Amino acid sequence: MTEELKCYECDNFITSCPRCGKTIEKFQEKKTDVNIASEMIVDAFKEKFDIALLVSDDRDLSTPIEKIKRIFHSKKIIYYFLHKEQHII
Repeated sequence: MTEELKCYECDNFITSCPRCGKTIEKFQEKKTDVNIASEMIVDAFKEKFDIALLVSDDRDLSTPIEKIKRIFHSKKIIYYFLHKEQHII
């Protein structure tokens, strides 16, 4: 699957290597964020963690993090979205 990618330095869209011109292909995983969110929620209910650490490039995971925190006030979740920001809640 070929799709446009954004350069992290200048924020321009790129579809080919600026040096050799070869098309850049990005492969997307399907359902990965759903699986991570599901496992985090199940683990929270099973009392498998007091503190969770999540490193991802998928901001869609912020919703399940907020839901876990709302239900389990004592749980700490440290998350870092690559190229974005870091939070501890």
